[in-house]
Amino acid sequence: MRVLLLVTGRAEELGLAVCLKHAFPDHEFTTWFGDGFTSSWPIPRNARAPTNLDKLVQRLAAEVACHDHVVLVEDADAAYWKDDMVGLVGAVRAAVRLHLEKTLNDRMRTRTGDLLKARASFHLAVPMLEAWFFADTGALQAAGVPAGTAQLAKAGDIEDFQTDDPAYESADGAECAAWHAKGDPANQRPQWLRSLPRSRHPKAYLSWLLRAANELNCSAYRETRQGVDALAALNLRAAVAAPGQCRFLRALVDDLADALGAVRPEGDCGQLTARANPDRLDPVLRNI
Repeated sequence: MRVLLLVTGRAEELGLAVCLKHAFPDHEFTTWFGDGFTSSWPIPRNARAPTNLDKLVQRLAAEVACHDHVVLVEDADAAYWKDDMVGLVGAVRAAVRLHLEKTLNDRMRTRTGDLLKARASFHLAVPMLEAWFFADTGALQAAGVPAGTAQLAKAGDIEDFQTDDPAYESADGAECAAWHAKGDPANQRPQWLRSLPRSRHPKAYLSWLLRAANELNCSAYRETRQGVDALAALNLRAAVAAPGQCRFLRALVDDLADALGAVRPEGDCGQLTARANPDRLDPVLRNI
């Protein structure tokens, strides 16, 4: 089957299809990149111009007739820190309904709505893509992180990301020679000095684990290089193997497995985006 991935990050654009191909080798995965919407959450309600979410939904509806399955994947990001993933998923549902309401032709509205419910899904990387890498040591090593150096809270779930690394949590960037040499430009501050709370920020921690004093932002981590390498190496089946953890990531794997007729993973899925949610009424996509 042919699966199109609508993504909003450069690492996903270059690496997610490779990652999913490893998990589902009998199927074809391609990507389309668009601007994300969770970094500006909440979405302005009175905006006259289409929002980034509106544009993503338009693309979703346009592509669903041309592919066997279409998946929109977005970082939970700012909405996660505000504990408003319920609102985020609700906004996506509302955007789909709005798009269908604006479809002038009744026949096309019905056909598009049916296709979206049969072939299209929305999934979240919680709290963001980089958290996935901490679920698989092979992915971290592919990014260049030495084995055994990542220290997370004991028995922690990467979707409830929290470090247990005193050196990281107290780091002040004093060793960042190139950054200081430029006179402390704010836009080149190390990621871990501008991402709060830093103990809850996977990308900041990954940047610190790959810190490099002679880089302006004090890190060798780049989404389009190390991020792509980590994502391409990520063993999704292993990442969702631990019971009770990675529920939103498992919801993505489970949804794809169901759509593609593959073996579905065991364990609970995040109910907001789970394919099988008995409490969901009037779905607009396969899983929301």
